[in-house]
Amino acid sequence: VTVYSAVQSSSLFLDFKPDIVISNNDFSEAYEEWAKTISFPMNPPRELGWYQRKKSRYFDHYNQMVNEFSKIAGIDPFIMRVETEIFRDFDIGSEESREQLAQKVDAFIARLKADYQKRGMTENPFVFVKNNAGTYGLAVMKVEKGDDVRQWTYKSRKKMKAAKGGRDVEEVIIQEGIPSVVQSDGASAELVIYMVGSHLAGGFLRTHGEKSA
Repeated sequence: VTVYSAVQSSSLFLDFKPDIVISNNDFSEAYEEWAKTISFPMNPPRELGWYQRKKSRYFDHYNQMVNEFSKIAGIDPFIMRVETEIFRDFDIGSEESREQLAQKVDAFIARLKADYQKRGMTENPFVFVKNNAGTYGLAVMKVEKGDDVRQWTYKSRKKMKAAKGGRDVEEVIIQEGIPSVVQSDGASAELVIYMVGSHLAGGFLRTHGEKSA
């Protein structure tokens, strides 16, 4: 097995004829010129990269699947859905854009509160505002009310301005926050599962002692 970094000078591949390349690059940048020099198969494909991937598209498909499964299983789909709303034409430098986002956050949380009350849930709902096309934990902010957006400091606005690779944040999603019910040694934890295709390959618990549920 010969290992190269996912994106290197195309000259490295002049005499390199692999059956397949396994990529470990999230392709936040398209690398279009580099991709034109590649003739062999690569998995995951570059086209699934964050340069064109959208969180909103993923959760549209996920929530549709939840609705279908819940109807068959006879359960409340709310317990498995992740409520998500897209906010297009986001401009962190525009006070008008931030105000529109704040109003959408308030409306979103109001809907969540109504859903909570119907089910006897006493927790206060919260949301995350996230870059719709980004990874690496960049441009993600927890929000409990619209005023949190209105009162974003310079540091907060700077955090929401740019994504990996220096890309501008042009769309965000407002997404329901799901409290973690899993703990390990007194720390909030989440289950991480690795899959190859549809087959379970392993997993672990990721913990953080300084994070709440």
